[in-house]
Amino acid sequence: MMPLSQPILDRLAELLSQPASETTRQAAARLVVELTLQAPAGSSAYEESPEPVFVLDSRGRLRDVNGLACSLVGRTRDALIGTDPQELAPSEDRAHSLFDVDLTTPAVPCRRERRLRRKDGAVLWCEVSTLRLHDGSRLAFVRDITAQKRLAENLRSNELRLQALVSAVDEIVYEIDGGGAIINVWAKDTTLLMRPRAELIGRALSDLFTEPQTQQFLSAIRRVLNTGQPENLEYPLTLGGSEHWFQARVAPVSSANSLVKTVCLVARDVTERYQAEQALSATAAEVSALYRATAGLLSVSGDSAQLVRAIAQALAAELAPVCCALYLPEPDEVSLVCKALAGDFDAAYGPVSAGGPGLIALAFGTGESLYAPDAVNDPRYLQGDARTRSEVATPLTGTSADGSTRVIGVLDLQSPRVDAFSPRALRMISLFAEQAGLALASAQLMTHLVQARADAEEASRLKSEFLANTSHELRTPLSTIMGALEIVIDGLASDPAEERRLLNTAHLSAERLLYLISDLLDFAKVEAGRMEVDLQIVNIGPILADVYLMARNDAERKGLEIEMDLPATVPTVRADAYKLRQVLLGVVSNAVKFTEQGAVTVTVADRFNAVVITVADTGIGIEESKAAEIFEPFVQGDGSSTRRYGGTGLGLAISRRLMLLMGGELRLTRTAPGGGSVFEVVVPLAR
Repeated sequence: MMPLSQPILDRLAELLSQPASETTRQAAARLVVELTLQAPAGSSAYEESPEPVFVLDSRGRLRDVNGLACSLVGRTRDALIGTDPQELAPSEDRAHSLFDVDLTTPAVPCRRERRLRRKDGAVLWCEVSTLRLHDGSRLAFVRDITAQKRLAENLRSNELRLQALVSAVDEIVYEIDGGGAIINVWAKDTTLLMRPRAELIGRALSDLFTEPQTQQFLSAIRRVLNTGQPENLEYPLTLGGSEHWFQARVAPVSSANSLVKTVCLVARDVTERYQAEQALSATAAEVSALYRATAGLLSVSGDSAQLVRAIAQALAAELAPVCCALYLPEPDEVSLVCKALAGDFDAAYGPVSAGGPGLIALAFGTGESLYAPDAVNDPRYLQGDARTRSEVATPLTGTSADGSTRVIGVLDLQSPRVDAFSPRALRMISLFAEQAGLALASAQLMTHLVQARADAEEASRLKSEFLANTSHELRTPLSTIMGALEIVIDGLASDPAEERRLLNTAHLSAERLLYLISDLLDFAKVEAGRMEVDLQIVNIGPILADVYLMARNDAERKGLEIEMDLPATVPTVRADAYKLRQVLLGVVSNAVKFTEQGAVTVTVADRFNAVVITVADTGIGIEESKAAEIFEPFVQGDGSSTRRYGGTGLGLAISRRLMLLMGGELRLTRTAPGGGSVFEVVVPLAR
């Protein structure tokens, strides 16, 4: 026979080392048959095999071995042939067949990992590939894998040690190659992994992260591998439906193989710290915005109107794009009026009823900040500008003059975006409103104090002027009386007619003096609240006749006409006859006194439930600046001590208050400098 060829043995060893397949099984079977046929009798047909070979007969005894097999177990060929192969296994492993085969697929080599005990007692780990031959014998190729096993055990031991080290800390450790593939992962808390550990190993970073994040990682890995210097980076991940932030350190991993370059990426979950930093940053931004907004208020000193504009402008600048309006209540607090408007678009800001609909009215009434993130679908929203999509109304509170805290205005912001105001913005608006309310209340209080001081100074001036004028008014008739009486008493009058004229002059001056004193006493009674009225059903015809007779003399001396335009039937009124006569006489006398030419016309008309007595003159009229104050005490059209017209300045003030006591009214309906005046005395009709 020809000697066994080495190529056949090499091919058989290669086939036995490959994974099982139909092609492999058929090729291996053909080689084994050929090998068996070529083997010379009485010799080892497998001496040329590159691996240790054990041949078992059909009884399971060793029939043949090659030299490599003898060297593997440390025994001679003669000592091995005919022995039970189980004696080659450690005693604790003899329950398992050393060279077993799979009887269901006899043509397929059966690969197992088994332990062999050498003659010197050393235990080896081997990979045994056993094939059942056609005559029932077995052919086994054995490969020593002790070194690989020890290496695997060392790797496993190192793996366990590394896992123990990682378990002692909170970090996640990745080993990543230069191409961005994950080689290994260690984690104490697996919930922080994007996927189960087994699914991560071997994955590329691009399969797990977004494109920007992948580039961030790859750039850092390349720099670390090139420079050998570690780098830090931060990245977000969505885990369990919430965002987590990780801080990572990338460092190079030393390797004996210069061709294999990897990095170690150690990542720590810093979500709490990141959220705290974000909250701190948001708070700092909120404080900064609040400081910028309120800083401008400090530069406004005492001017309420300027402060109102500054409040609206400051808030609109911080929260753009918005339209910011500041509403202040009218004195009667029935309605709110927009006093300042600032921002990016002109929303519709008209007057608002204090008790009506809308967020502004509700914020003013409840004292609470209200927010409509979707204004169009919010029933509280009062339709205004078509561009408005969200609105927030915040009350301004301040301390009033009596020391109580109340709502003094409303800040209203409208935005063209839905849900435009974040919780941070709402907090900033609320805090700003507190500061703005304090500043506005202080400015209003200062304005009131300034106005009160001005009023007090004006009142003091008017009273001083009144005293000077009154003393002049009292002294003039009194001097006339005394002078006339002295001439008569001293007998200096030339004849009885001269004495009569002097006595008549004294009498007229005494009446004038009595009239002035009556005014002073009446005003004192009104101010003290002791003035009383006796209301009765009164016919105003006789009263007007008396007034005409008493005022006619003064009118005739000035060449004036007093025209009485009365209806055919003069209505009756409910009034105090004496005080009504006093009021009408005062109004008509004033008309005569301040008229130099023309006429004084008195008209009576029945209007609704009252009788209106109109007194019109063609005199000097009243300046517009004085028209609103003419019924105030001590106020006259001409307040100087050298004025042309006399009087105390109390007549109209007393007359108006008397009419109010009688349920009527005295009012100035028309006046113009040089164009005369028109007064109306309104008296309730008698029922």
